[in-house]
Amino acid sequence: MLAYGCPVEEFLKAWKFGDWNRFKIRCEGEFPYSTTWINGTTIAETDSARIVWPGFDKQATGAPLGRRGRVSLEVHGNGRGDVLGTDRWAHGAVCRWRNIAVKTL
Repeated sequence: MLAYGCPVEEFLKAWKFGDWNRFKIRCEGEFPYSTTWINGTTIAETDSARIVWPGFDKQATGAPLGRRGRVSLEVHGNGRGDVLGTDRWAHGAVCRWRNIAVKTL
């Protein structure tokens, strides 16, 4: 469940177009409360413990993952049926990662 989402104006002010952006993500708890910052600006907070979705079972979803050792980086694309159409990524756009660090809380 989205607990906080910054206004689009704040996101656009924080995002460095055509440059590297610094992400910080903090996840805490069995059903994580996650906070995401981009270049020091709080972008979103999600509370996994409060997700309500038909057929979603947070215990069953988390069980095969375990409590440690999983990090995933995701980029959303312009897949068929994407509600944002082709505006999400420009033709030829790329995503690169560098200087990734993980710290146990």
